[in-house]
Amino acid sequence: MRHNPLKDVIHGSTGMKKKILTFLSGIGLSLLSTVVILLVLEGVVRLTTDFKFRPKARTHLPISSTYRLSENPGLVYELLPGSRARVQGIPFRINAVGFRDRPFHRKKPGRFRIIVVGDSLTYGWGVALKNTFHKQLESRLRGSGCAVEVLAMGVVGYNTVQEFHLIKAHALGLQPDLVVLQMTPNDFERTAGIQRSRSGKGFTLTLFHDLRIPYVTGKTGLTKWLMRHSYLFRFISLRLGALRKQGNPAYSPKNVFLLGEEKSFRFLARIASLLADHQVPMAAVIFPEASRGRAYRFKALHEKIHRALEQMSVPFVDLSDALNGDAAADVWLERIHPNVRGHAIAAERLFELVHPLVR
Repeated sequence: MRHNPLKDVIHGSTGMKKKILTFLSGIGLSLLSTVVILLVLEGVVRLTTDFKFRPKARTHLPISSTYRLSENPGLVYELLPGSRARVQGIPFRINAVGFRDRPFHRKKPGRFRIIVVGDSLTYGWGVALKNTFHKQLESRLRGSGCAVEVLAMGVVGYNTVQEFHLIKAHALGLQPDLVVLQMTPNDFERTAGIQRSRSGKGFTLTLFHDLRIPYVTGKTGLTKWLMRHSYLFRFISLRLGALRKQGNPAYSPKNVFLLGEEKSFRFLARIASLLADHQVPMAAVIFPEASRGRAYRFKALHEKIHRALEQMSVPFVDLSDALNGDAAADVWLERIHPNVRGHAIAAERLFELVHPLVR
């Protein structure tokens, strides 16, 4: 029988195809198995851990009788007009408009009106109303001969998103001559969430910024999406971060996962645009968190805020050096809120910024 080389080629080609198909099938099966395993692990983490994309119970802020859910979806929650509470011996009285301040009256002719909008720093957490930085600022301005009044619109936990809606809904209607936006680093870290009680009558405010997640894998579009949606990815990030910290006691992650950073900067720009449309000048004051002699982990974020304000031509003062510098004594109640002396330092620095703007 004559040997047919073409037949060998055909048989060889068929064998190669089978090997390729077997190889590809193996890869497909491996990928499918990997996906199934990851999905199973994702489910296990969701079922067995308390990490449900919210802080642990101790970091929740209970809402007292001075708060209520807001009908304005942009605000989420708000202070209850006419309510009052006493926390650690400090009285908190909410005026008829819904802010911790004296009653707001119709603007008097010739009176320069400043409205300070912010979070718990403007609210005055831990200090009497008269000792807040904005009331001390008002006293300094009046002492310098200015016919001025300073109104405070501060709500615990508010960020730039809520502050935009607050200015739109409340501040503009009071005819301000200047709006001062008070900011802290955690304004750019999170959005606020609500957990309703089982009865549906009460609720708890959830501050997502209390999730200090070391973003060890770096930031990309994919990892940001995974950080938001995958419990497994967050779980692994936390564990890797803990291992790195154990290996180096001085470890401080360069990248902290900032849940709401992009959105917060967009709304900062919207605040500036809204006030410009109504021909209301804007200024800003940036409070730091306490560093207490350690390297300040929000330095890069402060610089980013500086650049944003400079691009919008918004005058501002950053209190980082004043409250965390070498010359500063003990000015903190805890890591976020300054004490009376801290508020006095803030008022002094803010006076230097605002006084030339008061006509």
